[in-house]
Amino acid sequence: QNVDLGASVRQLAGGKPISGTTPFAALFAPIPAATVPMAASQLAFYDFDRAKIQLLGTGLWQDEALLAPSARGIRGGVFAGPTQTTALTEDFTKAFNTAPHSMALQGYDVTRLLLQVAGERAWSGRDIKLLLNRPEGFYGMGGYFRFQANGLTERGMALARVDEGAFHVLQPALTMAPLPLPANLLPSGPQGWGGWW
Repeated sequence: QNVDLGASVRQLAGGKPISGTTPFAALFAPIPAATVPMAASQLAFYDFDRAKIQLLGTGLWQDEALLAPSARGIRGGVFAGPTQTTALTEDFTKAFNTAPHSMALQGYDVTRLLLQVAGERAWSGRDIKLLLNRPEGFYGMGGYFRFQANGLTERGMALARVDEGAFHVLQPALTMAPLPLPANLLPSGPQGWGGWW
């Protein structure tokens, strides 16, 4: 579904082209890739200095369409998304004769997780909620993820920038669970950390 950011950009601009300093340094646009070039052109229409505005997006931006010359206005935009794997792309394309959607990896990981949890529930009899909220989390094809008791999900996302002809990974996705440090793990005494060795 395309989302027109025109009304939001007009509101940011006060309804008319701006003059002088751009009133914000970043714009988060959680919109589909097909809509991102339109958002960039709307910023240009209202005279926002695109060089001074960092466009931010979601995994929906992980789409080859954003690398086309027609999407040049969003070069430098940064988004977070799951690491795409060549294996999944190749298998999906072979099976369905089309490239997978940018969210296909998450769908694959969730389906695999549900099969795993259902199998574990069948032989262990443990509560599904306990199995899903295990503190060590899970490892999917797209990396590490963990469900929290409050309903939120932690996932290792890659941070990528839209460059000319390619997505440049600025920070790879977290592929292993972060190790919590004990609260009392502090250097003590005059030797500091050296006293531990």
